[in-house]
Amino acid sequence: MAYLLIPDKKQTRKVPIKKSTFFVGRARENDLIVPSDSLSRFHAQITRRDKDYIINDRGSLNGVFLNGSRIYGEKALHDGDIIGFGDFHVRFCLEEMVDLREKPKSTERGQRYPVSSLVDSRKFQPEKREVYLELLYRFSARLLQQFPSSDLGEVALDLIHEVWSPDRSAVMLREANGDWHIATQRFGRNPQLTGDTLEVSTSVVRELEKNEEALLIINPHQDERFSGSESLQRQNISSVLCAPLWNNKRIHGFLYADLIYETRTFAYSDLEMFATLANLMAIKFENDQLWHQTLLQQQLEQELNLAAEIQRKFFPISSPDLPGYQLAGLTIPSRKVGGDAYFWHERADGQLVLMIADVMGKGLPSALLMSQIQAIMKIFAEQYETAPEIVSAANSFIYTHSTQDKFISMVVIVLAPDEGRFTYCNAGHNPPFLLRRDGSYELLEAGGMPVGVFPDQEYSHGVSVILPGEEIMLYTDGITEARNDRDEEFELHRLIDVVRANQDADASLLSGKIVSHLRENWLGTDQEDDWTLLVIKREDV
Repeated sequence: MAYLLIPDKKQTRKVPIKKSTFFVGRARENDLIVPSDSLSRFHAQITRRDKDYIINDRGSLNGVFLNGSRIYGEKALHDGDIIGFGDFHVRFCLEEMVDLREKPKSTERGQRYPVSSLVDSRKFQPEKREVYLELLYRFSARLLQQFPSSDLGEVALDLIHEVWSPDRSAVMLREANGDWHIATQRFGRNPQLTGDTLEVSTSVVRELEKNEEALLIINPHQDERFSGSESLQRQNISSVLCAPLWNNKRIHGFLYADLIYETRTFAYSDLEMFATLANLMAIKFENDQLWHQTLLQQQLEQELNLAAEIQRKFFPISSPDLPGYQLAGLTIPSRKVGGDAYFWHERADGQLVLMIADVMGKGLPSALLMSQIQAIMKIFAEQYETAPEIVSAANSFIYTHSTQDKFISMVVIVLAPDEGRFTYCNAGHNPPFLLRRDGSYELLEAGGMPVGVFPDQEYSHGVSVILPGEEIMLYTDGITEARNDRDEEFELHRLIDVVRANQDADASLLSGKIVSHLRENWLGTDQEDDWTLLVIKREDV
């Protein structure tokens, strides 16, 4: 049976995969429910086919990663694989039913031993335990001094030649295409090896990788099993040690050493310590990789903090001095940077242009696109007179300068403050509402499609009047789609009820009360999407 190991602050949790199709996601219908906004509602699935387990990405936004690489389509799972669902990581494990590999396997390629038993110090022969522990200390001390691991292979070969004095040695690593290659090699003091070429059978390496085994060849010339080995005969190899860089989970590479001619051979005790060195090197290798990943993550975090600071500077700092009106805007991104925006600008003719917008998508690309819109909107607000003209200009800009999968929903309002008359254009956005003094409301829906879909999209407009004591509420879908612990959305009618209940509050206080209500009385999980509000309130006479 397969299972997932899930890290926890107190204890690692084990989740068995009992169903033939096992679903992972944020929604309650999944077999593994992960309440994180980095996961989609139905993020991925693991399917059992005979004895194999296959993982699929179900079209998630943030992707599924297998051992650090994003997958596309189906991928087979292997014991020890690290699976990433967004920023949530688990380990895939297969239970071993019976251990049948305690004894060495004798084949035409030599004696093969399970590496897990070779690196177990409890199984060291008593008479050699002290020597082994001393060597283990030497290995650990030398490897720990090397940081980072750019020359880790050279250090390992130094140790190999100090302890075993082989004629040839090498470190093998995997190339990008999956093939094994010799990354570092070294020749001993044998003068007959000058200019020699080291060859290691890739088929043998693949078999050792498959079975997580180490190889010992003692004397192929006196063993009829190797009489037909062209590679061994051609290179005059008399003895071989080969052990995987195995970190108790996966194999990162191989250590190799051999002796030429028949002056001496390796023994089983040599293979034990050789495999132990390979094990320590693998652990060091992985720790260095994690260290580099941490540095990159810290660098990314700093860059995101800077991006968030830059993005905040695009938002209006203070509301215009508009007698008889109150304006308030608020945005709370679900991540470091957000894809929502609001904007206001007082034109030279005395009219006020307002905008709220939402990029379809999350993350840094959406935030960068929204920052472009905020920067260009001031020009459009002065250059074009009506709301549909401003939206059309934004549509042409987005269609020309963004990728095909980035669209923006927005609402633009042009308000004449003296009389309260305003025109608006809603480009595929959640409809704002004008709340009347008597509690009734008017939805602002006229407009057209989101901007950036088609190059020559035509937009209509609506006209209305805001009277003293009334207010216009603009919002993004993160507000109305916020979910409680019963997986219910907040929806428009509840937002209207909150605004009605606080109709006497000023614009800034009202937006704060809406956010407080969501957090204290509704939100059942983490914030999944950006929250943005824009309030225009006409003061009572």
